Amino acid sequence: MRKKPDISLFDLRVTGPAFRTALGKLDPRSLYRNPVMFVTEVVAALSTLIFF
Repeated sequence: MRKKPDISLFDLRVTGPAFRTALGKLDPRSLYRNPVMFVTEVVAALSTLIFF
């Protein structure tokens, strides 16, 4: 039986592409097609700026 390679959940090979994909999904140009998510992002950004 083959031994599985030890890959950590926090390995850069795993987290790197996931991080880039997550940031890409927060792009306002892509969220503009979904008005609910767009408004949610705008309100979250505004409330973050107001309270910090």
